[in-house]
Amino acid sequence: MANKLTVIGNGFDLHLNITSSFTDFLKSDIVQKNSKFDEKIDEKYQQLDRISNLLDNGNDQEYKDQISYLIESHLIFKPINPFTKIEIEPESNYWCCYFKYLSKFPNFTNDQDQFSISSSQIHLRNWSDIEFQIQYLLENSKEIFNAFNILQKLDEKYGYTSNQSEIKKASDKLYKSLTNNNTISYKNVLNLIHLQLAIKTGWNFRKQSIYDYLFAELINLENIFKDYLKKIIPDNYEIKAKKLAQKITESDDFNLFNFNYTTFYDSKDITKTNVHSTLKDSDHPIFGISTNSLSGKKNYDEPYYKFTKTFRIMTLSKSNALKDTLPENIDEVIFYGHSLSSIDYLYLKTILDKYINELDNMKIKLTFKYSNYEDNGRFHNMEQNQLISIFKLFNIFDSENTSKSTFQKLLLEHRINIKELED
Repeated sequence: MANKLTVIGNGFDLHLNITSSFTDFLKSDIVQKNSKFDEKIDEKYQQLDRISNLLDNGNDQEYKDQISYLIESHLIFKPINPFTKIEIEPESNYWCCYFKYLSKFPNFTNDQDQFSISSSQIHLRNWSDIEFQIQYLLENSKEIFNAFNILQKLDEKYGYTSNQSEIKKASDKLYKSLTNNNTISYKNVLNLIHLQLAIKTGWNFRKQSIYDYLFAELINLENIFKDYLKKIIPDNYEIKAKKLAQKITESDDFNLFNFNYTTFYDSKDITKTNVHSTLKDSDHPIFGISTNSLSGKKNYDEPYYKFTKTFRIMTLSKSNALKDTLPENIDEVIFYGHSLSSIDYLYLKTILDKYINELDNMKIKLTFKYSNYEDNGRFHNMEQNQLISIFKLFNIFDSENTSKSTFQKLLLEHRINIKELED
């Protein structure tokens, strides 16, 4: 019986030259087809660099005036109803538009709610970056959604034909939810485009809640990605993938915890599981956010709870019911091509709890393998990235198990290995 458990992520397929990164997907024709929106958006936000410099030069009043103008001209919020003059593109997918928008967006930091530009705020390279951006948006849009709901109710009650004072008051509240002391934060810059894209891509605010709409659009995005992957997977994928997996595990008998949607084994094999589903016609790939909010709280009671991976994974519980991916006889857990990000932390925690805490397995070894690569002539040494990811993973894990110093113990007992996968 296999005594190795291998955990693989998108880096596994990338090693096989499958263009399955989010960057590749974002550039694809299928995303371009599903993301028609105002291409002048990026031009508008080129203004932001100039506006932010006004504060540095002491032009506070001009800065406030420019921020106010930017908001009003962009979403037509003040003082009239925000639903006019928005051209509908019902064939576009909200999330395709949103990520395309982010890819054109300047990079921001949030320094005491002041607006500034940085090179590190927005990352759209990995799938964990995308799931983070979905989570960031949902968690930081509650205020604007609440303010928008007031306008929705007024629209249902008055139809924007009477009681303009109430409507103006509600519009002002929505406007203020986008600003803070006449300055603009990273969160609010994102919210500037949020509602407009939803309406533009077909959200009927009179019949459907925003969360139901965004969830339906996420499922649509997953189907778009499924179609994309099925077109780019080569015929010899299974053969190459099996060889790579055997090379990583140094065995042809192993359990597999697969975060990809691709498969190279019999789906009935109870020792191998696709965590987020497969590309089979009967399956549906899933994206999702962490059950833990970015501030560390649980998302179970939030209106966007069904976006969490825990909720989404329940849809796969029937197909994975007979799987035995995490048996008790495992001596080595091997990680390859996975970012070890916080988005997937609960899965990783389950593995660590199982083999370190629950079984108190003194033999268990954790092996983290990586591959260096070249991109456009630039050499990427991934060892440092791997070290940082491991450190962050155990920093969270040990903070939840304060009675133990798991990381230090494993290091002292030489049960953590970091290896480059040799060609």
